[in-house]
Amino acid sequence: MDQSKDLLEVVDSDNHVVGTEERGVVHERQLMHRSVHILVKNDRGKFFLQKRAMHKDSEPGKWDTSAAGHVDVGEGILHAAKRELKEELGLKYAVLRKVGNFEPSAKTGYEFVEIFICETDAPVIPDPIEIEDSGWFSSAEINGWMAADPNGFTTVFKRIFHQYSS
Repeated sequence: MDQSKDLLEVVDSDNHVVGTEERGVVHERQLMHRSVHILVKNDRGKFFLQKRAMHKDSEPGKWDTSAAGHVDVGEGILHAAKRELKEELGLKYAVLRKVGNFEPSAKTGYEFVEIFICETDAPVIPDPIEIEDSGWFSSAEINGWMAADPNGFTTVFKRIFHQYSS
């Protein structure tokens, strides 16, 4: 699935749109753009994680937040987060709480990252094209797993989980 031709908004250091460009060009030239990451947590305190499919253009095969993606041209941040939950996990009526953000840097792939928590017990239906594997894990399980295999997780996930999982 080639997404390199998808259009993204390019933003300046103040997160103002300065133009649009193809996704492949945005990543190749390390242009600043926007993304969302969502941690889904159930009432037992477990987090739903996904293992990125091997065809992904960045960090394929690594464990990541419950859902994530770029903000489409003309799309609002909250709409993008809800769209990603629906597309990747089949969650149509999720309530989201924004918990933070990261400024663009090499560690974020030059993305302004908006971070949300979604607390739900609704059934999750992972998209098999986007997600290679998935599951529900406690904070203790994830922390132990990351300590044993830090390279098995995306760079952004590790940062998000350490800051926003409590």
